[in-house]
Amino acid sequence: MNRLAASVALLPFESGSAWAAPPPRFDAKLTCRHGRHLMDDGQKNHLQGCLRDEADAQKEMIKTWTIFRADAQAMCAGETKIGGAPSYVELLTCLQLDQQGAAASLENKKALTVKPARLPGPASAALPK
Repeated sequence: MNRLAASVALLPFESGSAWAAPPPRFDAKLTCRHGRHLMDDGQKNHLQGCLRDEADAQKEMIKTWTIFRADAQAMCAGETKIGGAPSYVELLTCLQLDQQGAAASLENKKALTVKPARLPGPASAALPK
């Protein structure tokens, strides 16, 4: 009985997502107002488009937050705050790029794992003297 109680008590520690930090919250209006001066087309068009993009990115990030590595979450959340106008679009892009980079690295490691060719005859005969 004590073993079962101990197992149940430790169960939350087995899952990394149980203790993962929640997604950060940003002020999308402030972010979009901050970038208005960068756009040549009408400021109103930029603000509406920016707010829509930020809302879409926030929804996607909330849905997918737990699939990203905790260290990537922390790194990307920190980086997107640089400059004073944190962005959900930037955060989501950073997380997706990190995930794609990790997958590509894994694929590269698989491709580089080459088995040495077996030479016919004794191994010593194949070596130059």
